[in-house]
Amino acid sequence: MVTIRNYPSDTIDVEVDVADVVTAVEATTTAIQDSQGTHDSAAPVKITVVGSVAETTTPAAVADGDAVRIWTDEYGRPVNPSFNQSDSADDNTIINFPSAAPMQETKTTLTAAGVTDAIGVSGKVYHAISYTIAFIDTNVVVRAEGSINDGATYFNLSAAGVDTTKTVNDTFPMTYIGKLSHIRFRFVSETGGTYATITPSFMSGN
Repeated sequence: MVTIRNYPSDTIDVEVDVADVVTAVEATTTAIQDSQGTHDSAAPVKITVVGSVAETTTPAAVADGDAVRIWTDEYGRPVNPSFNQSDSADDNTIINFPSAAPMQETKTTLTAAGVTDAIGVSGKVYHAISYTIAFIDTNVVVRAEGSINDGATYFNLSAAGVDTTKTVNDTFPMTYIGKLSHIRFRFVSETGGTYATITPSFMSGN
């Protein structure tokens, strides 16, 4: 029996079944324990949700000092508002967590002006291309190209934004530092004949 007093002259007697309270507490405790998994084990049937919310459009800004929910895409991947905090909040790039090992790939030899297939390098910061020229005539013109919008558009990775001209057969390097979504190599043109070949190899890592 629990007595509740609202005013000095008023009392209310409330019947409380202690056994029911203990049962309810035990059930809640068990549910919490059952929702906890351990690393590298099968996930429990009911799992604790860590307060994130899926949004396919940019959420409205809250006031300074307000509580906020973690923003994810519809698959639960965290959304990066911007690598540069001065950029617009509409820059809702998905964060891609890189693997520890560097990515390395050699592409098919280009035998005429054209471009290699793009390679996804999200999360990588350091990029290197070596390209081997053979059977050159007068010269060849080449460039490395990068994308930051999942391959929708590409730009010249040269710091000066210019193409590179080579006049001898050899293996040459190109390097770039910065986050990209994709990278590729372009054989722009050749002069003096049509026999030149170029074989590019890529490596990207952190």
